[in-house]
Amino acid sequence: MYKAEYNEIIRCLRILSKEQAQILDRLKKIEIKNRIPDKLMSMRDIKTYSGLSQSTIIRAIEAGLLSPLRSEGKKLFTQNCVNDWLTNRSGKCKKLAE
Repeated sequence: MYKAEYNEIIRCLRILSKEQAQILDRLKKIEIKNRIPDKLMSMRDIKTYSGLSQSTIIRAIEAGLLSPLRSEGKKLFTQNCVNDWLTNRSGKCKKLAE
């Protein structure tokens, strides 16, 4: 293969890689824009939703079985986290940035 042809192939591959990266960036932006937010639940919401007493919910929090999104302020939980806790008794959630 001639050096000029080789250089042209390398140039084309770089263009394709750049276009692929741009397409991936656009897809990520679309995915973020169309993501359905997880519903947030308060202690009262969990009590109504699950039928459990507030003391049971507090015990689960203290035992580390159900984690609020933030350690300060009003305790809020994602519905997915609550569902995990109710089904598996392991509602470990990702914490929001403090």
